[in-house]
Amino acid sequence: MKKGIALVLSIVMLLVLAVGCTDVSNEESTEEGASEVTIGETTTDNSTVTDEEITITYQTESASDMFTAAFAVYQESHPNVKLEVQVTDAGTYAEKLVAQAATGTNPDVTWWNARQYVGNWDTGAFLDLTDIINEQFADRFIDGTFLMSETNDGVITCFPCEMQIQGFLINTVLFDQYNLDIPETFDDLINCAEVFAENGISLFGNGTADGWPTWGWFHWFELWGINELADDVYGTHTLKFADSDAATTLYKLIELYEAGAFPYSNSTVTYDMTKTKFLNEECASMTTSTDWLTDIVGSGLDESGAVQYWLGATFDDSPYDQNTCVKMVGNGYGVSSQISDEKLTVLLDFFDWFYSTEGANVVLQDGLVLPINFDVTSDITPLTESIIDLTLNTERTGLITSYYAMYDTWGRNTDITLECATLLESIVNGCIDGSITADDLPEYLTELDADIDTAIAAYEALE
Repeated sequence: MKKGIALVLSIVMLLVLAVGCTDVSNEESTEEGASEVTIGETTTDNSTVTDEEITITYQTESASDMFTAAFAVYQESHPNVKLEVQVTDAGTYAEKLVAQAATGTNPDVTWWNARQYVGNWDTGAFLDLTDIINEQFADRFIDGTFLMSETNDGVITCFPCEMQIQGFLINTVLFDQYNLDIPETFDDLINCAEVFAENGISLFGNGTADGWPTWGWFHWFELWGINELADDVYGTHTLKFADSDAATTLYKLIELYEAGAFPYSNSTVTYDMTKTKFLNEECASMTTSTDWLTDIVGSGLDESGAVQYWLGATFDDSPYDQNTCVKMVGNGYGVSSQISDEKLTVLLDFFDWFYSTEGANVVLQDGLVLPINFDVTSDITPLTESIIDLTLNTERTGLITSYYAMYDTWGRNTDITLECATLLESIVNGCIDGSITADDLPEYLTELDADIDTAIAAYEALE
């Protein structure tokens, strides 16, 4: 699932939307009885599933993703059920799926970004799951599970993948070693950055050689009001981004850079290099997402109890709600509206098992947490335990990443959003690697506001 978060956070890769030229009607599938199969009525008891050999076709970016791993376990008690995995390269994945949706040629099940299902819903290529996910089944899910996968009309477009939390890994042992508390406020961050820098350690290990690992920083835009200000900034543009409170995020990042919070020459540091720095204790924390923890979950550092997942510091001087975090199910499993009743019955039986304590514990072995309430019955590492705690913790309100403030305002149109989203990401990275200073920033924000004007005009031309 490593590719999943890259799709969520990189608008360039993520949100390729198209208007389908062929309408494959969901109603047609419903009339044939597909929606009459209800998950609450199924069971993993093999006697309730057909004895005939059934082959489910599944499209993904990785032959060893969460779905295939879980399905292999399901097949142990259902040997007559086969899974035909169709792997498509990440570089062409969105383009291929958009074309499939437009022509109704998508396989039985598809892994995709949840917003893509919403954006391509009018093609009719995917099964409406609203009635299938009945009250008994929906009660298994935690709040926020369907934030990204519901249409404006409340249609549930896909089954949820793992819950993604976008924040930070933190090495608690390093903080203890230098008599530092885990930062709670921005002032605490500055203090920690200066202490660590004096001892040859960076507070954050992230660089900008890979432009997309910006998870924790984009949450800061929300802590500085971008969701509340979205209509004024991205709708009417009566408030320029440069003049909005959201721009404070960028000045705060520059302050962190000046305090020595990031690695030296961090413009050359990739995400993989960041992970290495963290594991070698050359940095005290790093921004990441909970589905990008390969090599860290189960590492010696993790097993020692030194690593925790952290939602990050907040801002005492912000007038906006600080009791939030980026917690969302960014990806999902869409079901073809043309799937046969026989296949659907088997597929729903699988999902009934998948979203159970047994299924959730299978997924948990890779450090991934399904968005359901379940009992942990498998051995887990301290880091995985901290992720579970945060997943189920409702003290901080979960919301989706601030990329969608502009994306949703402009009708979820990728072509319109792309230039602004790309520029904002590059500005964030410039503040982190020192290529943009506080004196330079107004010039970049003027360019961003000009792009926003262009985007608004393009969106209004479509109406």
